Amino acid sequence: MRNLAEAAKQRADLNGDIEWDIRPEFLDTVTLVVQDPYNGDILAMVGKHINKDGDIEDFDYGTFAVSYVPGSSVKIGTVVTGYQNDVLQPGESQVDEPLVFADGTNKSSFFNRDNSYNVDDQHALMVSSNVYMIKIALRLLGLEYDRNMPLPSDISNDAYKLRNGLNQFGLGVSTGIDLPNEETGISPPLTNNPGNYLDLAIGQYDTYSTLQLSQYISTVANGGNRMQSHLAKEIREHNPNEPGKVIRSFNGNVLNTVMMTDAEKEQISKGLYDVFNTHHQSTDRYGTGWDAYHELEPKAAGKTGTAEAYREGVSVLNQTYIGYAPYDNPDMAFSIIWPTTPMTIPFFPAQYMGRDVIQKYYELEYGAPKKDYYKYNLDEFYRRIKAGTYDS
Repeated sequence: MRNLAEAAKQRADLNGDIEWDIRPEFLDTVTLVVQDPYNGDILAMVGKHINKDGDIEDFDYGTFAVSYVPGSSVKIGTVVTGYQNDVLQPGESQVDEPLVFADGTNKSSFFNRDNSYNVDDQHALMVSSNVYMIKIALRLLGLEYDRNMPLPSDISNDAYKLRNGLNQFGLGVSTGIDLPNEETGISPPLTNNPGNYLDLAIGQYDTYSTLQLSQYISTVANGGNRMQSHLAKEIREHNPNEPGKVIRSFNGNVLNTVMMTDAEKEQISKGLYDVFNTHHQSTDRYGTGWDAYHELEPKAAGKTGTAEAYREGVSVLNQTYIGYAPYDNPDMAFSIIWPTTPMTIPFFPAQYMGRDVIQKYYELEYGAPKKDYYKYNLDEFYRRIKAGTYDS
């Protein structure tokens, strides 16, 4: 990916036809976790980092000891929190529209900057509606959106409904991993901070690790049980002649259960399926992961995330992908964080990496034919950057 970004930068510097600065050196880190969603077994925990000399180093500890703002991948938790607090019903529609508040704050969805569309919870997940999530957050404060409405100054009590709702999935709390120095993320105060509270609803405020995102999507995949993440399977007594007596076994410790009705689970499941697999021809809207995932067999489901961030004063994006497979009976869940990608418009290197992970899993577990890893084409890559989008 860095080589591709370097080639794109060279072409952009020569042609002068791309408006923003491409910083290939920012493409230096990626982390991945794969786990069994039903018992918490870690199947893979991998991180890679390019150092200042250009050498690739192991960065496995970055999967659990470093956290990032994740973006829209948290929206599943926002929807479920709305259900649990009786401010949202399964299948309920709201208007996705540009939001304008009295203090000058403006919010909109990436797929819809200027217009008004009715979207329900399933479709809001598919197209990653920021507005739908922000309206849920307002309802948690006891408010309905009205153009130019003021945001309350004191949100200290009700605001934590949302954060607690995300915590129940493992976001912002310990996963229970049997490793030292786990990072649980940064959760800044929400008191008297309504703008940042709205950002929390779309994954633009608190930070989470790749491992936390893996536990989160595993909880969704298995129907609501948050399973303790673990590397060890068992601890035995020492015996030089034969396997010692099992002292402790790690085989599925439920940390808590996220309460959802069957109708709510079904709505979430359909929304995540649509993210990876659906194109609505009548509106020409695609799931945000459709391009990379829709041809997978068996089908998979998941959620994309893009978070705005800064590095060395330059606007960058954190790219996240979470998912599970097979869709109908998942036995693997994954999370990917590709931080500080050097563009101001999404190009989602993580989505093709996620597809490769699923295909490799199908190969190893089910004997599926071996597939080549995805390779970006420079001309197509450059064309989409120039046009202002890449697989958005």
